[in-house]
Amino acid sequence: MNVSMHFEKIINYKHLSSFISLFYFCLMLFIALSYHTIGCYGVETDFFWSYLPAAKSFLNGKILVDGFRGPLYPIVLGILSIITKNYFAAGIIISVFSASLVLFFTFGIVEKLTNSFFAVLIILFTAVNNHFVHYAYTAGTDMIFNALLSGAVYFFLKKELNSFNIAVSGVLSSLALLTRYNGIFLLAIIPLIFLFKSFSYKSRIKAAAVFFIAFIIFQLPWSLYSYNEKGDFFYNKNYLNTALEVYNSGTVDRENFWFG
Repeated sequence: MNVSMHFEKIINYKHLSSFISLFYFCLMLFIALSYHTIGCYGVETDFFWSYLPAAKSFLNGKILVDGFRGPLYPIVLGILSIITKNYFAAGIIISVFSASLVLFFTFGIVEKLTNSFFAVLIILFTAVNNHFVHYAYTAGTDMIFNALLSGAVYFFLKKELNSFNIAVSGVLSSLALLTRYNGIFLLAIIPLIFLFKSFSYKSRIKAAAVFFIAFIIFQLPWSLYSYNEKGDFFYNKNYLNTALEVYNSGTVDRENFWFG
């Protein structure tokens, strides 16, 4: 703690965290675009098999309803590809930018829960973590989903029961769900937390309502579109993934288990 207070007198940790995030973006973007020119086996097979066709479909005026993931990533990918003229490069840029946002939000979250000095150490260790680096340059939904989740928590913790921050948290939570469907846990957890805050019941109910309304505003159009296209407000086939983990002994690959 004494070390933290000593350095805090000579270092602005918030500015330092912003510099680290920006530096990470520039460095990783240069490395990724220079050397990661061909997709890898793994999650990037999903990029070429699913995300890229969905992005092309979006640019042609049709949003595909995928049973395993929401529409946000292909939409962002399609829009950015207009500028880059290269879908794979656009996917890399999304991931690198998202990684820098994760570092920025992580600093804010850890600072709120501990102190600025420890928060800087955390994002430095995170930045060089092998798994984090890998997904920072991988074209896929992992890092943008991480950024949206981190942002939702960041704004939720930023200031007690501030309506604007709560609304932003709700919007980011909704966008996380529109990226990957396991983001639904935020809708279940964050409004519940308000019930345990040491404020009046009226203030807590209002805060939960603001979050829920902000969440639904971005979610409802997609639910209505999903119903129109598939006849289901919550079209989702991730039960197949769950069944694969629960019932498969590990001897059958995913496609044969699902369809055979």
